[in-house]
Amino acid sequence: DFGTMTAVRTGTSPRPDASPAGLGARFAMRFRGYVRVPRAGVYIFYISSDDGSKLTVAGREIVSIDGIHGLTEEGAEIALEAGWHPVEIVYFQSTGDLGLDLAWSGPGIKKAPVPASAFGH
Repeated sequence: DFGTMTAVRTGTSPRPDASPAGLGARFAMRFRGYVRVPRAGVYIFYISSDDGSKLTVAGREIVSIDGIHGLTEEGAEIALEAGWHPVEIVYFQSTGDLGLDLAWSGPGIKKAPVPASAFGH
């Protein structure tokens, strides 16, 4: 459940990743910033998480992987103009293994992790 929570720490990260939390169980993280797409076209963003996650790009929630589960990947298409677009990832970890990653594919881009150079805040 992505209910209301109180932040115990804030900061910046070069790209979305569960490791900055430094916590083992029962926490949530929210990454907010911008992603720069190099050219106009249809992009597929893939989020992988263990446990739940939501991905919002350009103000539109495109992926929601709810619940407690092992590493799961889901992807969705979105048409974007070249340039910077707001992105938000909400992630929660229950117990056991953890993981979070964001990949993409699009015009001239084979599926790969979104590089840190494509993120801004």
